[in-house]
Amino acid sequence: MGTRIPASITNRVNEDKDNMGINAALYLFEPSMDLYDSIQKDLKDPVIQGEISNYPWPEMQYITQKLSGKWHNLDLRYSSFNGYPKIDVLYGIHYAGLKPWQMNHRSVPHFGKFEDYRLWYATFLKMVARYPDLRKSPKIAKLDHLIREQSKQDAYQFKRTDLPSVSHLF
Repeated sequence: MGTRIPASITNRVNEDKDNMGINAALYLFEPSMDLYDSIQKDLKDPVIQGEISNYPWPEMQYITQKLSGKWHNLDLRYSSFNGYPKIDVLYGIHYAGLKPWQMNHRSVPHFGKFEDYRLWYATFLKMVARYPDLRKSPKIAKLDHLIREQSKQDAYQFKRTDLPSVSHLF
């Protein structure tokens, strides 16, 4: 477990509603009926419901303030942002903001040059090739088509062979 994040940092979400709180792709909780019951009680409380509904990022801001002073840093390799520090040393990838499956977004050609996005595209294409019935879903079929078209239009052919060794991610 990493260093504890001081409550003075995580409490900022209470004073500044634009503070998104803990932005994490990976949360590790010790199972606890007390915590579960407390969250259930909060979600039924009209005052807390009102606070949560005013948050721009309600799930992150709520859980940040709920567990303020109990957060610990985790090595970034477990939930990397944008392939940082280097994709071949990661144990997990978090796509914050633009997701690789948001193919109609104008930034896709830009993000498609990054290894973590290319890995996602290559893995998706491999999965659809292995399980062609997935294409029966209109959304998956459209995404498959868009990724293949994007791959033809730019230099980022989403082939597994041009990516670093990431077998430890699977």
